[in-house]
Amino acid sequence: MEPSAAVASSGTVELKEFYIFNPLFGNDHDDELGKVLYYYPSNTDINTQLKRVGLCEAIIRFSENFNCDIPCEALHTQKSRYVFYQPEPDYWFTLVLSVPSVIRLTSDGIEVVDYYDDQVQNNVFQAVLLKLYRKFSLKHDKLETMYKYHGIEALKEALKKSIEMNLKRINTNQSGIAEIFYGLQFLPVDRHMFLKVQCFINQLLLTFPQIKQLLLLQGEKLIWTGIGQSDIQVLYDYLLKELLYQHFLPGADKQSTFGFIIKKRSHVSLLDTTSVSSNNGENSDTIDRDQNGGAGSEDGETSLDSFFTASPSSISPSRRESKVNFDQRCRKRFHLLIYKAEQSYMVMFLHETDEMDPMFMIKLDSFLSLNFCSLAKLLSKEHVDTPSTSQYSGFTNSIMGLASSFQTLPLESIPPNVKFLYFNNLNLAVKMTPGSQSDLPSYKMLADLKHDLGNITENGEIVVKMVTEPCPWIVGKISNGREFYAIFNSKASNITDIDEELKKLTDAHLNNIFFQD
Repeated sequence: MEPSAAVASSGTVELKEFYIFNPLFGNDHDDELGKVLYYYPSNTDINTQLKRVGLCEAIIRFSENFNCDIPCEALHTQKSRYVFYQPEPDYWFTLVLSVPSVIRLTSDGIEVVDYYDDQVQNNVFQAVLLKLYRKFSLKHDKLETMYKYHGIEALKEALKKSIEMNLKRINTNQSGIAEIFYGLQFLPVDRHMFLKVQCFINQLLLTFPQIKQLLLLQGEKLIWTGIGQSDIQVLYDYLLKELLYQHFLPGADKQSTFGFIIKKRSHVSLLDTTSVSSNNGENSDTIDRDQNGGAGSEDGETSLDSFFTASPSSISPSRRESKVNFDQRCRKRFHLLIYKAEQSYMVMFLHETDEMDPMFMIKLDSFLSLNFCSLAKLLSKEHVDTPSTSQYSGFTNSIMGLASSFQTLPLESIPPNVKFLYFNNLNLAVKMTPGSQSDLPSYKMLADLKHDLGNITENGEIVVKMVTEPCPWIVGKISNGREFYAIFNSKASNITDIDEELKKLTDAHLNNIFFQD
């Protein structure tokens, strides 16, 4: 009898539908569609929209019979995956994806469809939904606030503009652990340079009290910020991939432009840090971070939000249940100003109520041209610009604070058969070798290891060997809020050899950062 053979394949994850709804809206039979705030694809007929949303609403209510404290996260069917995320009470984001499949012929000549359910990872796409919500909140406000002060039609229009643009950027097949971590690139500076940066920022804030928040970029890398983590992640992504995108393209003139390059009124919405409780500083990691990276709140104290991201993927099991305790802190609108000198960018935020009158702008421009330009020249002199090294396209070397902790590593120092990813949950620093997504099955396995390690409260390790070619070994480790993942395309045939290679790798590239014992 001949073995079965594959004759066709649709082994990709595809975005089928996406919708946002609130079951409290549209209770009137004459306006049932009112509960649907956004629906993709937009050309779907009204009856189909109501059926699909009604089905999801029924699933969510049914799941509450089993656990009313934790909302429904996903529904698995043979051909589709429904991923749910509730960012605010009664507001639901729903992502519908196709499950990859392969059509094969059996020995009897009968076509059989095999579905690969494990290729769609819930934690990855919940992180995607979280990112969509954060991007909307950054440009607008909370959903309920938008509805309360501007009405449901304004909310729908804002969602349409924001979601449609960001949906186009989702690569459902390449999405993986990078979406979960959503890390930042930090530029390490020595103590002398850091003191110069800190003194300049203090002087700027004292001279112009209208400036409530700011961040300093050197090229694509972050040097200093006082903005909490729940905002800095999405703000950093927005600056690099949208507002300042043209400045980082290959061949772009990165030296000639000086002065204000962007002035936008009432442009972003950030959390009001004055309403956040301060941390008592018992954790040594967080103390170092605030001293070295300046990530505290504007009043000089370090906010609780500075140390934990809002991503469910980065919350330990003991805290995971808190994700249903929605953030009740208010957001405020801010004007956005970006001043460029050399390769440095000073991003400043003023309260919406403060006027950017001509006299204020003249004084600020005069102050920055005198003080910031000289600082920018020093930064550019010490840190020669390098090609783009985003966490998705190249090698990411990131740390908050002093250079002694995390030096830039040459690519040739990394073994060609090894790919690794390091992430620090405390400061969002990420370090990732290039080409980590080239072996897609191995890369996707990292998100599964991340999910399994989420059940470990402190320290742990998982080692697996894949049976598909090239049969790599994959290691996931968690320790002291830091996570490390490695893919070894090695001929080593036993776990002892892999353990030795792992120790060499961490000693060479993560010395004094990742504590594996």
